[in-house]
Amino acid sequence: MKIGVICNVNAQRVSRGISERIKSILKNRAVVVAETKSIQELVDVIDKNFKTVDLWCFVGGDGTIGRGINYLWYKSGMKDEIEIPILHGKAGSLNAIPDKIPLKGDLDDIMIRFRDLLDSMKDG
Repeated sequence: MKIGVICNVNAQRVSRGISERIKSILKNRAVVVAETKSIQELVDVIDKNFKTVDLWCFVGGDGTIGRGINYLWYKSGMKDEIEIPILHGKAGSLNAIPDKIPLKGDLDDIMIRFRDLLDSMKDG
C-alpha cells in the first residue's frame, strides 16, 4: 500500500520536522510526504501523485482534511461515496473530525498504530 502524506504546516499543532518524523515511522510505505502552506500546494501534491497513492493521510486540522477529502472526491469522479482510504493525523486547533470518530492519541500514536496495522496485514 502506497501512502501519501500531506502536512499543513500552518496548522496549530504541526511542528517543525513533522515530515521527517512521519517518514521515520512509516518508512518506505510513504511514497509522498509533503509539507504545504496553501490549498493550491495541497491540490498540486494530490494532482502530481493521484495515480500512484493508495491511501492519503492529511496532517492538520479540520480544514485540512475537509479540503483534502473534497479534492479527492472531485478527482475520483464525484461519486456518491469516496472510494479512496483516508487517514487523519490530528494536528489542528479544533480537531472536531478526529475527536468525533474518535481517534485516540497524538499524531505519532496514530501513525505508529497505522504502521503496525499495515505490518499485521502483511503477515496475515
